[in-house]
Amino acid sequence: MLLRAIACLLSLAFCSVLFAAEIPCVTPGEYWKCPVYERPGSARKPGFTVRMQGRYSLTQDGPDKPTWGLMDDHQSGDGYNTRRIRLTYTDQFRDDLVGFAQVSRDWGADEFTILDTYLTYGGWEPAKITLGQAFVPFGREFPVSDVAIPLAERSLAGVFLSPQRDIGLLLHDSRATPNFGWSAGVFGGDGINDLSFHDSYMLAARAEYTVIPELNVGLGIYDNNGSTKTAYSKLMKKNSNAYGLDSLYKAQTADESGWTVDLLYRKDGTQAFAGYVNKDVSGPGTDFSADGWYLYGGHYVPFNGEDRKLELVAGVQGFDPNTDVQDQLDATWYTFGFTWHTQGTKRQWRLNYTIRDEKNAHVDNNTLMLEYDHIF
Repeated sequence: MLLRAIACLLSLAFCSVLFAAEIPCVTPGEYWKCPVYERPGSARKPGFTVRMQGRYSLTQDGPDKPTWGLMDDHQSGDGYNTRRIRLTYTDQFRDDLVGFAQVSRDWGADEFTILDTYLTYGGWEPAKITLGQAFVPFGREFPVSDVAIPLAERSLAGVFLSPQRDIGLLLHDSRATPNFGWSAGVFGGDGINDLSFHDSYMLAARAEYTVIPELNVGLGIYDNNGSTKTAYSKLMKKNSNAYGLDSLYKAQTADESGWTVDLLYRKDGTQAFAGYVNKDVSGPGTDFSADGWYLYGGHYVPFNGEDRKLELVAGVQGFDPNTDVQDQLDATWYTFGFTWHTQGTKRQWRLNYTIRDEKNAHVDNNTLMLEYDHIF
């Protein structure tokens, strides 16, 4: 499952482009979109894919805080930006061994960064094995490419309270039973493109069950002793070292652990994502919890004779990075808009307007964004 979530995150955006003709999607959860290696003996098309995402955004003229890690959080980021450039390569060395690599140049970056590089072996009967850098399967959102998420951005809880990419060893079986899949693994816990030798590691696991064909539920857990460069620590640092945690992360004495429960519903032209994430942060003199939740979805409506072109989208989410403190980082956001699917999720236009309600002080930072996705 852990392995599966890793494979699925990357493959979701690209596997459907390269491999959908050869490999049907698997259960549980059609959104898994065919892991990079799932079925021994299945033919894979080696080669490259390219994905580009352009965005034009306008943000109200609010203060510099809080920041959520996006350049269009504030008016200084207004205008056009190339949000993502992603290059992937897949090679099937033999029937039971597949390699996958992905590099990225995101908005504000000066050069390409390695996102994923791993090998997946499918010749062992009990489970598939993946070794390398990939997504840690924990929550539902990251195993799904953002092009397949109804909203233009994932939830704050999904981004900042969940482990992201890491280097590790994964085991997974997507079809332990027809409706049940699992994944578990051990990781360095140092974050993307970083692996140091120490006594602490990150353990993570996730299980999913398809209750009915339209509804998949999931549960994830993880524990990272001696956390260093996590998405949560980076958010705190960008917000003036909120809660005074910077020294704990530098000394590798900040421990993170968490759990999540989530679901995905898809039927006909309707899809809905929902989830709750809880994180515990501890260290010398520090012990508190953070949590967040999200609910969003989309529904296709007929337009100009087309049934699967215009999708109305909406969502609401809550985020509290320290439940013992109420500050501007406590947020409730509301988003609504639409997506025009020129060619499914491979070519689509998105228009989202997000109302950002932060606690303790009024912050004028609502954002309008127009985005175009193109995979080729």
